[in-house]
Amino acid sequence: MDEAQRHQIQRVLNAFTFGNPQLLIQQIALSRTLAGEVVGQEGNADVRREPTAYQHSGIELIGEQSVRELSAEMQQVYRDIKQTLGVPIVNSDYQALARWSAFFLAAWEDILRWRERPEYQLLKQDIVHRAEYAASCLRPAVAIGEREVRDLLDNPEDFERIQQTVQMVKDVLPELIVQDALFHMGLANLQPVTTLKVNS
Repeated sequence: MDEAQRHQIQRVLNAFTFGNPQLLIQQIALSRTLAGEVVGQEGNADVRREPTAYQHSGIELIGEQSVRELSAEMQQVYRDIKQTLGVPIVNSDYQALARWSAFFLAAWEDILRWRERPEYQLLKQDIVHRAEYAASCLRPAVAIGEREVRDLLDNPEDFERIQQTVQMVKDVLPELIVQDALFHMGLANLQPVTTLKVNS
């Protein structure tokens, strides 16, 4: 990769690394709220108006339709991602990075091998613990029970679907956060992450 490509990949990775931990904390807080728990503490409820990393117009995605026009190898990677993560669509992190197929194909192959190592599961668990703690400290307090949510829905049966969606995202986000870190390491070291030694 030339320096311009490296810079673009780094920019995309920075955006998603910034956003994924926030999303995970929000999903955990929402899950607790749906269960009727009080989430957070008393505090200022001013709305944040700053732009988010996900609204950056410079991040171009390669979606499900576009990937069909690419190589058979890239199509196989998209299938692998959905099967590996157990999701119906490819996450926007990967849709953005797929623009650089030489980097993306090698990195995904490396991630698949790295997921078999015990350190991977330990990192996922640590991320969830940190997000659980952060969710418990959110300000202001959120106290909405199941009954209130059902009353606001046009179809009360949608409540189960919302719960399932929240749970799926909670399950997938820790993996995406670890994988974002692996992408960063691969880009910085220009060597397969599987060759790195992790101290226990």
